[in-house]
Amino acid sequence: MKPFYPLRFRFVSICVAMVAALAVVGSVASPAQAGPRGDSRVQVAAWDVHATQADRPEAAFWYRHIVRELDDGSRLTVRNRLAFSEELHWSAETATSGALAADGLEGAWDAYRSRDWHTAWARVETAVRIIEDHPDARLPEGIARDLLLLKARVHIASARPDLATVAMRRAVAQDPYWRPERGTEGLEFAELHRKERIRLEMLPAGTLSVRANQEGIRLLVGGVEQAVLGSGSFSLPLPPGDYEVTGRKSGFPDRTQQVRIRSCQVSSVALSLEEPPTPTFEEDVLDALARPPSLKDAQVWNGLGGLTRGLGASALLVARHVQGVGERQDALQVALYLPGNEGWAYHHEIPLQHDIRVDHLRVTAVIEGLRDSLDAVATPVPVAAR
Repeated sequence: MKPFYPLRFRFVSICVAMVAALAVVGSVASPAQAGPRGDSRVQVAAWDVHATQADRPEAAFWYRHIVRELDDGSRLTVRNRLAFSEELHWSAETATSGALAADGLEGAWDAYRSRDWHTAWARVETAVRIIEDHPDARLPEGIARDLLLLKARVHIASARPDLATVAMRRAVAQDPYWRPERGTEGLEFAELHRKERIRLEMLPAGTLSVRANQEGIRLLVGGVEQAVLGSGSFSLPLPPGDYEVTGRKSGFPDRTQQVRIRSCQVSSVALSLEEPPTPTFEEDVLDALARPPSLKDAQVWNGLGGLTRGLGASALLVARHVQGVGERQDALQVALYLPGNEGWAYHHEIPLQHDIRVDHLRVTAVIEGLRDSLDAVATPVPVAAR
C-alpha cells in the first residue's frame, strides 16, 4: 500500500475533495437519480468491506458510495449486517500464495521435462517456501505433496540421492496413501518411494477415528482427500505425527482441526459441518474475490446462495481492499452474487490511484456495471451495509 501523507490528513482531504468532485461530475455520475429502472424492487444485501485498519477509511468511503448509488434514491434499510471476522486478515495472502505455488509447480514441471534440473529445483523450492506457513486445507488440494514428489524427482535426475530421500520422506509423511501409477515413474523414483513407504509403515501406527454429523463429507488429511464419510465412525491408520484434518461438503464451510496421532493410540475427531457464515466460509468468499476465474469449487457458491436467501435478499454485494505490492497499485475488488449462479454475476478490481477524480471515474464505471447485472433481476435496494 502506498501510504497516505499522513493517513488521517490525506483521508480528510479525500473527503473534502470528494464533495467538490461530486459537484463537478454529479451530472455524469448520477444516472441513478433519474428514477427507478424497473417496476419491482429487489433486496440487495451488502457485506461489509474487508480491509485492514489502515486501509479501511478509504476502502469504506468508496464502498459506501457504491452502496448509496445502487440504492437508487430510495430508503436504505440497515439490517442483516454482515462483517468479516478479524482473524481473516491472512486469508487473502493464503489465496495468493496458493495460486503462486500452483503456477510454480507448473513451471517446475516444464523445466523438468526440458531436463533443466537447476530451474526445476529453484521453482519447486520457491513454491514450497511460499506455502509452508499456510494451512493445507486453504491451498490447492494435494499441492504440498505434489511439490515434494517433484522435488524428489529433480534430485534423483541431478544425482543427489540424499536430498531425494529427504524430499520423498516428507512427501510420504504428507500423504501416506499416495501410490505412483504403474509404468509412469522411473525405476529409481518408484524404488525410493517404496522404501520410504515401508520405513513409515514399520513405525507403530496410530489411528484417526472420525465421526461426522452427516453423510457425504469428504475427509481431507494434510490437504489430501482420503475418504468420503458415511454414517457411523471411520478409522484411518496413520504414522505418528501432527495432522490437519478437514471435513468438506458442497454447500457448507470447511471444518478443520489439528490432530496429533500417537503410536498405538486412537485419536478421535468429530466433524460437524454448520451453516455459513463462519470464519472458514468467509475465507472461501475472500478466495473467490481474489481469484474468481480459477475457483471451480461449487461449495462457496452454494454457501453464498443459502446465505443470501437466509437474509431475505435476492443479491449479495461483497468487497475487499487489496494492498499494492511492488508495481501493483492498491485496489478495491467488488463482486455481486445472484443465487443459483456458480460464479460472480459481476466482478471487477478497481485500481486506486489515490487521486479523487480518477478514482471516482473508475468507481462510477463499476456502479454502472453492477446496475447492468442487476437489471436482469430488478431495481436494487441495498438492505445491509456498514
